[in-house]
Amino acid sequence: MNITQKIESYNSARLFGKAEVGSATWLKWRRESITGTDISAITGLNPWKSCLTLFYEKTGQLKEQEATTRMMLGNYLEAGIAELFQDLNPNLKVYRDLGTFSKVDAPVFKANPDGVIEDQLGNLSILEIKHTSQYWSEVPMHYQMQVMWYQYVLGLKNPATLVAVTGGDLKQFVVEYNETLIQGCIEASQHFLGLLELDVAPDYDGSGSTYETVRELTGDIIDQVKELDCGTELLAAKQIFDAAEENLNKYKSQALAELDGTKVGTWGGIEIVRLAQRGTGKPYLTFTKGN
Repeated sequence: MNITQKIESYNSARLFGKAEVGSATWLKWRRESITGTDISAITGLNPWKSCLTLFYEKTGQLKEQEATTRMMLGNYLEAGIAELFQDLNPNLKVYRDLGTFSKVDAPVFKANPDGVIEDQLGNLSILEIKHTSQYWSEVPMHYQMQVMWYQYVLGLKNPATLVAVTGGDLKQFVVEYNETLIQGCIEASQHFLGLLELDVAPDYDGSGSTYETVRELTGDIIDQVKELDCGTELLAAKQIFDAAEENLNKYKSQALAELDGTKVGTWGGIEIVRLAQRGTGKPYLTFTKGN
């Protein structure tokens, strides 16, 4: 059997088709499906894209973000990282360019994993590849959910492997399948699909993505006056924000002084901040936990 037949033998997914990433066909499939990269937005875990932004992309009212140079670089590096992983693990077989698979009992649910690993016993598992300038001590939750979605759609629920170039180092992580989390994803996806069918946008949230989406959809300025329904809440939120920002700056200053040039700051033995520096500029504080 070839790798497609081996995947399909799990009776969870069927090959939907193959299209070049970023092509018109590929984008059309994405708009009409719930994919691994959609799940974190639908569940509110994506730090860059909100559920509302995804809604307007799926309905065609908002163009998908064009690939940045950094994103394109990551795509080009994927093949090299996969080859290195294969060289470091000669006892495994790595399959790439698999195409897009759809869930047998829910064809709108699709998966296009970076790769699949076959061990010496013939067991299959998901391979995901990431490239980031950030340093990871663990896989961010939105990426874990992406991998779990691939596990769910393809039925390959063995522990998945995520290989990442993170902070200049090559690291290998394991992502365990979590049925409870996936059930939550399924329910959230069904709710999202219901909103699409009714053409009702999700509620506003506090993400920058939602704010920038509303900005993008807003027309030219009209020289009129309008009473805001959310005026009371808006003013209260602004007052809370100003007070919180002042309090945060207070403790950032204290942490910066306590570190006194030390690179990493911990609390309870867990890294929460570290110092960064641009060129010869002065060090500044970055959060590595809870940000």
